[in-house]
Amino acid sequence: MELLDLPLLLLEEIMSHIPYDDSTTLSRLARTSRALYHLSVPRLYHTLQVVATGGKVGNLEALRSPGWKWWGRKVVVIDGEEEGDTAGSSEGEEDCVDDHGWAQVAGVVGGMEIGRLRDFKFNSRKCALAQAALSAALSKHSLRTLKLTMHPSHSAATATPAPAPAPAPAANLTFPPPPPSSPDPILTCLTPAQHLTLQKLSINHINPDNEQELISMYMTLKLLPLTSLSLKSRAFTDLDYVPLPELHPSTHLCSIKLYGFDIPPPEYCVETFFNPTYLRKLVLWECRGFDSLLSYLSKGVGGGGSHDQGLEELSLYTWEDVPDIDGVIMFIATCRKLKRVLLNLSSFTESSMKALIRALGSSRGSLESLTVQVREPETTRAMYYRPEWLAPLKGFTKMEGLGMNYEMKGLKLSNITPTLPLGLRALEIRLRGELLAKPKTKTKVISQTRGIGRARGMLRDVLINDGDYFEISWDLKVKHGEKVSVEELE
Repeated sequence: MELLDLPLLLLEEIMSHIPYDDSTTLSRLARTSRALYHLSVPRLYHTLQVVATGGKVGNLEALRSPGWKWWGRKVVVIDGEEEGDTAGSSEGEEDCVDDHGWAQVAGVVGGMEIGRLRDFKFNSRKCALAQAALSAALSKHSLRTLKLTMHPSHSAATATPAPAPAPAPAANLTFPPPPPSSPDPILTCLTPAQHLTLQKLSINHINPDNEQELISMYMTLKLLPLTSLSLKSRAFTDLDYVPLPELHPSTHLCSIKLYGFDIPPPEYCVETFFNPTYLRKLVLWECRGFDSLLSYLSKGVGGGGSHDQGLEELSLYTWEDVPDIDGVIMFIATCRKLKRVLLNLSSFTESSMKALIRALGSSRGSLESLTVQVREPETTRAMYYRPEWLAPLKGFTKMEGLGMNYEMKGLKLSNITPTLPLGLRALEIRLRGELLAKPKTKTKVISQTRGIGRARGMLRDVLINDGDYFEISWDLKVKHGEKVSVEELE
């Protein structure tokens, strides 16, 4: 049987495994036959990726095809420079005055068939005029997903200018005031019709010092009955917390990601923001007051009074002290459907670690991935767990990924094996740095990992890390055949 003799549903399934960005394969299939043309062309023109460097559009030739008008469903604007490279920001802004392709991009986006474009992602902080041009083109589309990276204000410029020569002494020196900050043009140009259709919103690089930007973001969020929200402050690593916004009263968030926010008393934000009736994914990184929120939710006071949470994914990260760590553990115990858990927290003790393992037992039948890296109170040094504490994890029937800090006096990875779930596929072992720094340790690790592979037939990937300073890392691949072999990946 030849390929074209297959039923249409099977051909569509085969096509679905070809990535949208594999334009070479898709264009060749489109030229093969009329049947494959109708299956491959919608995927070929599904995602328009605009690559800009310093504010200049670098792939203008990709915009010339008429296919975007009929099949374009997603637009991604990214900056070709590394995110940390901001030395050319000012130059990029000047270049944008000469347009450099943004009018053509806006023309293609504006020309897409009404009702087809669903997702838009703007991940470039180089050119504000590009955002202004695209905001007008987007206003005609019924977007479902919008991802933005805020443009830095002039007052928050990251480039360091060269020192100027010292001026001659003068009296009553005056300096011009900095230009006023302005809100994000794409965010403020959303139409009332888009307020009703937008479901997922992600905003990165929020500037806590840009008052106009914050006000525009807060006002927009009041108009959007979202189901998924991701907000990331650009200064969350400096603990410059951003106040939590007020949401539309009809908002039913299923997914929340917050980075660097100040969570108010839970009784004021549970019903609209953290309603456990709808919440399935919760990511809180460097958020002040998250422990009080989770303790409040564990008591069943929100979402109808049920103590059982429907949460499936939980990710918590902070280097600050966690005053109510017991409340966090209590909340995890009320979650019986967790699939993915990542905990990177301080203020843990031996008793709280044991309590956490017991709490995770509520999700024994559903948990698929677990990563725990906690630190001791006050010293914030990495805490290591004795293998016998983790023995209950062997009964987690669906777990495929596990990452833990293991305490051991000598290098005996065989002590870990009895605690590992039978279906484990990926394992991250973090050990004390001084243990891994000893001579010939890598050879011993590879040999002992082979023993773990023999005991756990599904295991494929093992990562050995220095849990203190992350200076030592060995990525090992376990291969199963007549004999189990282990080799290090480059």
